[in-house]
This record gives sequence, structure tokens and C-alpha cells, in this order.
Amino acid sequence: MAVACGWQHSMALSGAGAVFSWGYGGYGALGHGNMYSSMKPLLVEGLLGKMVQYIAAGSYSSTAITCTGHLFTWGWGLGGQLGHGTRNNQMLPLLVEQDCHGEALQPLRKVACGHQHIVALTRAGRLFSAGLGKNGRLGFSSILEETRFRRVER
Repeated sequence: MAVACGWQHSMALSGAGAVFSWGYGGYGALGHGNMYSSMKPLLVEGLLGKMVQYIAAGSYSSTAITCTGHLFTWGWGLGGQLGHGTRNNQMLPLLVEQDCHGEALQPLRKVACGHQHIVALTRAGRLFSAGLGKNGRLGFSSILEETRFRRVER
């Protein structure tokens, strides 16, 4: 079980691996297939049967990691922070491709969402990030925007 809070939305993870979200639904942050807000927790149906083990929420974005280490992202796509190769908003949870610039993103252990960027940690200890790189927040010295997760080198 876990909880996560974004800027204007919240999420909860049940012991059975089900995800619930509520609050501001703009940009698809809740993952219910629309931009409606909800005053009460609603099941994120796009993750049914996925056995989610970890959740995180950003400004208007949300993430979930399954027990197999796969990452699903949805919500605000500004700067490509969702890691799907576009800047589009995503109304439903969408699996992030495993191949990230020639490196395997999965299996993941943890994920954290900031304002317009997401950072993910693999079970092997590798760090990846996507989104807007203003002020170096992605961990890359010269990239301003990354629409697919890229490995952070030391």
C-alpha cells in the first residue's frame, strides 16, 4: 500500500496492486481517459490486472511500476516527461517502451516525478530521466528536453 500526491491530485495503491486517483483531472493526470476532476478516489481501470507495486505523482503527471518492473505513465506530456517520445498529454496509463536509446529501462525499482520531469531507478541501480532539462534537472550537461528516457551518467 502506498500514497502519492501531485500538485492538485492524489493517488493510492491498494495491497492488491490496484491504483486509485482523485483531485484535478486536467491533462489526464488521473488516468481515467478524460480531463474530469473527481472529488473521491476512482479506480484507474487501465492498470487493472497489472499488479502495481509503486506509484508516484508529479505536477499533472502520474506513474506506476508493476511487479515485473514495467513503467506506466500518464497525464501532462509537456517536454516529453512521460517518456513516450512525444510531448502529448496521455489520458490513460501507457507502458513506456523498454528500449531507451539502446539501453533497457526495465526492470524498475523506483520512480519520482518533479515539475515537468521524471526520474526512474532500475533494479540494477541505473538512473534514467525524461522531460524538460532546465537547470540540469535531467542530469545531462547539454540537453534541454528529452522525450524518451535517457540514462544519467556519472
